[in-house]
Amino acid sequence: MGNYIKIAVQDEGVGIPSKYLPKIFDPYFTTKQSGNGLGLATAYSIVQNHDGYIEVTSDFGLGTCFTVYLPASETEIQPLPEVESLSPITGAGHILVMDDEEIVRDFLGCF
Repeated sequence: MGNYIKIAVQDEGVGIPSKYLPKIFDPYFTTKQSGNGLGLATAYSIVQNHDGYIEVTSDFGLGTCFTVYLPASETEIQPLPEVESLSPITGAGHILVMDDEEIVRDFLGCF
């Protein structure tokens, strides 16, 4: 199976009802009135494309825990060469932000 990096994120929210757990990674599945259900499907796809996997456990009324496993690199980390002075790297372009929460879009749109 190999070595994996484990990242767990847990909350103490209302949890996910057990009848929804098999569907939460399906594209467009949502229980929100105004959501589009792409967030967890996108996360699942990204993790799968990196040969990892996601587990979810949830106790309705107590919270949810998402655990992501990503393959650990076998490459030894090389130290960076010393640099006398660092200058900022600048650029130009656009960043596309997509979120189903209006407050997130409003906040990020002010920059």
